[in-house]
Amino acid sequence: MDYTDTYNRINNHLHSTFEELGPHVLNNCYSVKRSGIRCSDKVKQKLKEQFCFSDRIFNDHDVNFTYHNTVILKKDIRGFTIIHVGYKWNNSYFHFLTEALPSILSIQRNEPIVCLKSSFCVPVLRWFGIQNEIIFDTPKYIKEIITQEFIECGNPSPQKLQLLRSVIEKKVSFEKKYGILIYRRENYRKILNHDEVLLMLTHKYPKIEWHVFDVLPIEKTAELFSKACVIIGPHGAGFTNMVFAPTGIDIVEFMDIEHPNVCYWHMSEMLGNKYHMIECNTTNLNFMISPEFFHKCNLPRLDT
Repeated sequence: MDYTDTYNRINNHLHSTFEELGPHVLNNCYSVKRSGIRCSDKVKQKLKEQFCFSDRIFNDHDVNFTYHNTVILKKDIRGFTIIHVGYKWNNSYFHFLTEALPSILSIQRNEPIVCLKSSFCVPVLRWFGIQNEIIFDTPKYIKEIITQEFIECGNPSPQKLQLLRSVIEKKVSFEKKYGILIYRRENYRKILNHDEVLLMLTHKYPKIEWHVFDVLPIEKTAELFSKACVIIGPHGAGFTNMVFAPTGIDIVEFMDIEHPNVCYWHMSEMLGNKYHMIECNTTNLNFMISPEFFHKCNLPRLDT
């Protein structure tokens, strides 16, 4: 399965129109509103260089999506029928939850599911009520492959996110109660003075009860984020968990000014949240948030 370059194919912030996308996409397309990215001129220039963004993405605009479609690929007269979601990068949490999992929920078949191996794959599937056999190696003989037509890489559609929410809303009770600071264990894109930042947050927002999100089982992760009123952290997969959170919360993402990435801005927009990109200089991709920077950066005003 090849990734669809959705920035160039179905997002009209690059000045494409429905007509330019071709009759197949045209007949299967819908538009949603998306707020523009608020960021510095330097970050804007980086995004233009790295992703070929036009100026339109920095203002409120419409974004185009095609409806999710399932396809069945005939392979042989013998062997297994499988559901295949072992796509590129789906051993990472963000891509698995926003790309593979909605496809499985949409397919609703009992055949074995082929995934890329990861520590979270099986627990996440079971939490979402998927009881199929999970395999990590594609069988030698395949009769049919059930898969999705294409993948919006890093740009999940509202339809796919709603497939996730339709399960989540039945399993958790939403309450805007906690501030969540994401801790990254990796040796890159982490806040080096994490404890100091947590203390600064408690002083800035004294009415909010703060929790640190580290590594938790999926059931505890869902429960914690279902009580979020604001999620703060360095760019990374922890922000994927906003899918478990109430609608309309604040998302505050510390971003390396030299390597901006907008996947969580997009996800936040599609979930109806308020996104804030805090642009930072980094050392070896790690963040050091000084008190001076913390007090002058554009953090949201929270009334909770």
